[in-house]
Amino acid sequence: MRINFLPSLKLTLKSEGGDVDDKRDPGGRTSRGVIQTVYDAYRPFEGAAASRRVDG
Repeated sequence: MRINFLPSLKLTLKSEGGDVDDKRDPGGRTSRGVIQTVYDAYRPFEGAAASRRVDG
């Protein structure tokens, strides 16, 4: 299994981990694997407003 990890990670990162705002995606706006709604819910715990964009 270990021998497959790095090649698999390299392949996965070609299409994952960036910024996406695809209207067909029910998860909505995503940045580095975090959807905007989850990020908005997290920000108040850090003492910040919930309206900042994930990539901002």
